[in-house]
Amino acid sequence: MERRENTMEKNQFLIYNDLIDHLYNCTGMEELKKDFMVPVRMLIPYTYCSILLAAEGIDSSSLAQTENLYQPEPVCVPDTFVEAEKRYIQRAAQDPVLWLIHGNESTLICESEILSEKERLEGELHRYCYESYDIYDTMQYSIVAKHHLLGVLSLFRTRIDGCFQSDDMFFLRSIGVHLNKVFPKILAADREQSTTLRTVEDIRQMHGLTVRETQILEKILQFYSNEEIAEECGISSLTVQKHIQNLLRKLGVGSRLELFRQYCI
Repeated sequence: MERRENTMEKNQFLIYNDLIDHLYNCTGMEELKKDFMVPVRMLIPYTYCSILLAAEGIDSSSLAQTENLYQPEPVCVPDTFVEAEKRYIQRAAQDPVLWLIHGNESTLICESEILSEKERLEGELHRYCYESYDIYDTMQYSIVAKHHLLGVLSLFRTRIDGCFQSDDMFFLRSIGVHLNKVFPKILAADREQSTTLRTVEDIRQMHGLTVRETQILEKILQFYSNEEIAEECGISSLTVQKHIQNLLRKLGVGSRLELFRQYCI
């Protein structure tokens, strides 16, 4: 029996190491969702998981003056939980643990550790957001970098799953240290992607690019090689080259270098 328990512990730490490796390789929120939020369930079993991104300029001193604490689009696993978190965002100021989680240092809160079952399940916020999902317990970790709140990672369990335990809190706290380090890079990558996409759309409209030319331009501005573009688009390298020639002609530039100089952010 003792050997089996030791094996389980080793397996947990193997999962942990693999999870951290994936975390440091995430290049945007979609990858974070797929390669971190989904597999973290193997280490910390949960029913629902979300990340709420903090609104710009939010800190602990402004909580009493604002209703817009979070950005409007939560990242959720599974996607069906988005509606619950959107409801929460609307009424986040009513959360009794909000002051604990919104600070200049990372904080881990397990609601069953600080609130009674009645306090967790009979409040207006719970009824409005989570009752239909049968949420019974929640762990929240505030993602903080350079004393600035970036977001909140939350794990939820239903009544049948029971409360989170000390091992769950230990692993989430350990993971959180790494999440704090990598999260600014992930947010920056998402902002860069968004800016590039807006720029590409402007170029498309201005120069009358086709759908395929627009797709290839986007990849070029993200420093993809011809081979990578071909693989991503499911076409041959020769076809990519022909599209690039047409693209350069329409944009009035003679090479990729000129294209970068004129259009790259």
